Amino acid sequence: MAVDQGIALVPARPGTKIPLGAWGKGQYTYDVVMAVIDDNARVNLAAVTGPRSGGLLVIDADRHGGPDGVAWLDGWQSARRELPDTVLTVTPHGGLHLWYRLDEHAGARTAHRPDLGIDVLYGGLAYLPPSAVGGGEYGYAEGHSPDDVDIAGADDAVTELLAELVRAPSGTGTPDGVPHVVGKGGRHDATFRYACHVRHMGGDGADVLLAATLYNATLCSPHLDDREVREIAGSVCRYPRGENPLAESALMPDIGVPGVVKNGG
Repeated sequence: MAVDQGIALVPARPGTKIPLGAWGKGQYTYDVVMAVIDDNARVNLAAVTGPRSGGLLVIDADRHGGPDGVAWLDGWQSARRELPDTVLTVTPHGGLHLWYRLDEHAGARTAHRPDLGIDVLYGGLAYLPPSAVGGGEYGYAEGHSPDDVDIAGADDAVTELLAELVRAPSGTGTPDGVPHVVGKGGRHDATFRYACHVRHMGGDGADVLLAATLYNATLCSPHLDDREVREIAGSVCRYPRGENPLAESALMPDIGVPGVVKNGG
C-alpha cells in the first residue's frame, strides 16, 4: 500500500516501535527503506501520517485495557453518522486504525483522547502490517485491505468526528505552552525525538538517558518501562554528540523546548 499510494515509510527495530533513526525531515527515502528491508526482512514498518504522505490521517481506536476505543467509535457511528469505507488495520491488541486522506490545508492536528480510547494521528507514525509488537502482529481487517478498498477521502462524517475528538474533555485542558500527555500510540517516537534533541544540543550518554527518563516519567501515560527507555537512549547515542558551549559549561545539555510529537497506534 505505502509505496504505490505515495505514503512515506519509516523502518523500526524488529518487534518494537523504536525507529531505526531520526525520520522527521524525510531522511528515509524509498531506496533507503528498501535497503534496510534487504538487510533485515523482519524490521517493522510505519507510515508517516500528515502532509508528507499526501494528507494521510489515521484514527486509532485503542483496546489497551482502558476505555474501549473501538466500542466508542461504533457507538458514535450508530448515534451520529457512518464513516466512509476505507482501509482498516487491526492492531496487535485488537484495536483499529482507520485510514483517510485529508485536504492538506484542512488544519488537522494530532489529538489524544485517553478518556475515549481514541487517538488522531496526523504527523506521527502508524504501523503497517505485518509489523509485530509485543508478540502480536498488525493485520488488515477482512475485506478492508488495500487490495479490497482504497484509502477514502475524509468526508463530512470524518470532519464531524475530528471536530469532536480534538475538543478536550471538560477539566482536562492544559495552559498554553504546557505539552499534553503522550498516549500509548506516540510514546516511543516522542521520547526518541526528545532524546535526539538533547544529543544534538551537546548531551552525553548520561544526559540523554536522564532526559529520556524524565520525559517518560512526566509526559508519557502509561509510562514506558525502564528497558524501553534505556533502548531509546542507547539508540540515540549512536548519533554524533552535538556541540553547545552553554551545555558544556553547565555540564548538562541546553535542551530548550523541543516540539512534542504525539503519534501512534
